[in-house]
Amino acid sequence: MDWTAHLDAGEKILWEGCPAPRCYCFRNWRRAFRALAGGGLTLLLWLLPAHFPWRLPLMLAALGTALWFFPGGFVRARLQWNTVFYAATDRSLLAVGGCFPCRLLRLPRAAIEKVDVNWLGKDLATVAVWGQGGRNVEFSCLEHPHRLISLLSEHPPLTLR
Repeated sequence: MDWTAHLDAGEKILWEGCPAPRCYCFRNWRRAFRALAGGGLTLLLWLLPAHFPWRLPLMLAALGTALWFFPGGFVRARLQWNTVFYAATDRSLLAVGGCFPCRLLRLPRAAIEKVDVNWLGKDLATVAVWGQGGRNVEFSCLEHPHRLISLLSEHPPLTLR
């Protein structure tokens, strides 16, 4: 990714990365259970008598919920994955990503209050960084995040899970 449009004058990139594709796309797999609940509710509503006045709208809402949370969530994450990039500079942390629309998150390194590392595997982690004023940046599903963690270790407290 070309970061020049997002950097201040004289700012240098110390680290850059992007999320691992499978981890990023399936990171919210627990939401698929909501799809099972929506599908079960659709089935129960199908069994109601046909003269029940709210049967069809409730069935459509439950079916829509099931489709959004099961295949829809995975498809949305896959479409977003192509646009997600992370960087750490000598002055700030940057995250570009999402689609519909793409956005830039910037957290000055001087404003870092807390760093939380959640290990998902041997060389796979999600790094969440909280700053002053409730602003935060999350680096989801990083492969080999050790360089970023070492850059952030100078900003205590660092929490490893």
